[in-house]
Amino acid sequence: MTKHIYLLVSIFFASISFAQEITIGKIWKNYEFYPQYAQGFNSMADGISYTVQDENYNILKLNIQDLTNVGNEVEPEIIFSASDFTYSDYEFNSDESKILFLTNKMSIYRYSYTAVYYLYDRETKKLEPLDDLHQPQTLAEYSPDGNFVSYIHKNNIYVKELSNGKIRQLTHDGKKNKVINGTSDWVYEEEFAITKAYDWSPDSRYIGFLKFNENNVKQFRMTFYDDLYPDSYKFKYP
Repeated sequence: MTKHIYLLVSIFFASISFAQEITIGKIWKNYEFYPQYAQGFNSMADGISYTVQDENYNILKLNIQDLTNVGNEVEPEIIFSASDFTYSDYEFNSDESKILFLTNKMSIYRYSYTAVYYLYDRETKKLEPLDDLHQPQTLAEYSPDGNFVSYIHKNNIYVKELSNGKIRQLTHDGKKNKVINGTSDWVYEEEFAITKAYDWSPDSRYIGFLKFNENNVKQFRMTFYDDLYPDSYKFKYP
């Protein structure tokens, strides 16, 4: 009896394998087994609307209730027309009047990166760099009240007031391989997957942050051979 069960199970799985042949080409060339998902999905504050990013980087606003109207085609609202503008991610502020875009993302280590951020005003339809004098940046985010954007540039913390565009530099001692403000060192990133080392107070009046002093950490040199000529890279490795 047991042998018959084993035989039936073997025939069942064999029939499945013949019915759906899995090949390297299907997996990595055609991506047939990749799940479908909505690019740039973002839930809106009203609880019934959401935004998605289309193939042209436009941001479309739709209503969840429209999903119940099966068979009825609903025209989405275009809340951002990208034209030739491309980006990796976007975020609304608390009242959804501004959109913060992340562009030109470049990896540093496993999780850390640099980027160039842009701000879009939905009322004026104006798109402009977050800070065109201090680029690239990293870890940009809104304050809880949505009136400020904080970010890191060359190991120093900056804050931009959205109402008037005024930029304040909060720290001045940040320097590569010397002092880090607001983001983590190699150990915290590699061992604990932590890169962001600052946060706003709930009332948006204060920013708390960690400072890493790497002056006494041993420095190493690594040579990269990716390009035509070798490139020497110095970093602190505790």
